[in-house]
Amino acid sequence: MIVSYLQDEGYTTSSMLLQDEANIRRLEAKRDEQDRRQKGKAVKKAIIEGEWAEVEKFLNKSPIRSMKSFLYFVYKQQYFELIDRQEFQKAFTYLTKKLKPFEGQQAQPEEFKNLCYLLTCRSITDVDKEWDGIPAARARLASMFASLMADSELTDLTEDQAPQEMPA
Repeated sequence: MIVSYLQDEGYTTSSMLLQDEANIRRLEAKRDEQDRRQKGKAVKKAIIEGEWAEVEKFLNKSPIRSMKSFLYFVYKQQYFELIDRQEFQKAFTYLTKKLKPFEGQQAQPEEFKNLCYLLTCRSITDVDKEWDGIPAARARLASMFASLMADSELTDLTEDQAPQEMPA
């Protein structure tokens, strides 16, 4: 509408400049979205392959609040893997350094106690009946991550499309 007004009034240079700027912004937004999706795919792959440092780096840098809480599930998965490999000393250290700060944030109040109890069990299935091995657990975690990314994209879209007030 503004472009057609500028053209009608004879401001063709301004009209072309406005169109160029609008296209540049659209291209930048498209590039940002592609970059975000590529990072999301890389993190999903890192989860499946157990490259936890890469996953943690992404989650700590993410501005999305739900990604910070997702970090707990990543730590829990790493802890389960240590228990599964029967590396109890490393698991104990991991429990106290990484999982303990999340103690009050779990959905179930007994969850941290169950994580502690795992250190005395022969198998994870003694506490978590749904445990079906590292690959399946990583796949579930990757799926959870993908749905969080999709939710955050929907939130971004609705925030971008929200009507903006015009200055008075």
